[in-house]
Amino acid sequence: MVFGVEDDNLKITGTDFKPKLEKIGAQALENWLSTLLVPRIDFRIYEFTYNEKDIVIFSIDATTNTPVEFKGEAFIRVGSYKKKLKEHPEKARKIWSKINNYTFEKGIAERGLTEDEIFRLLDYPAYYELTKQNLPKNSGLILEKFIEEKLVTADGQFYNITNL
Repeated sequence: MVFGVEDDNLKITGTDFKPKLEKIGAQALENWLSTLLVPRIDFRIYEFTYNEKDIVIFSIDATTNTPVEFKGEAFIRVGSYKKKLKEHPEKARKIWSKINNYTFEKGIAERGLTEDEIFRLLDYPAYYELTKQNLPKNSGLILEKFIEEKLVTADGQFYNITNL
């Protein structure tokens, strides 16, 4: 979800919404939202300034085996409108037929990483020890091997760690 960008023409307008300062009752918005989502999927809130306009992005992990419900109800986008999923069974069927082809190991555990972050997060010496291979002296060869083995994927100038 993006705040500060118009839906119809994608014009950057900015927003006054400050989700990290918002409270619902005595609870911080982020905590309040997380307690009302089932299953309790992970989401992150990014607040930043772009061309002197404040932008907010809610990055919400996709579910893999059940719809995410908010206050007991699952929703879907139909155009720019939010609709109850149960009112659109054909759209729900299409979503779940795609998800049924999902392979957990190919999913992304961590995305948008630099090469240094990959080496900080993955225990690459243990990988080479367990697979009884010599540890290359060149980090580029290690990264190539991880991509070949589908432990890591390349995404432009960044990398993703797969669930595998």
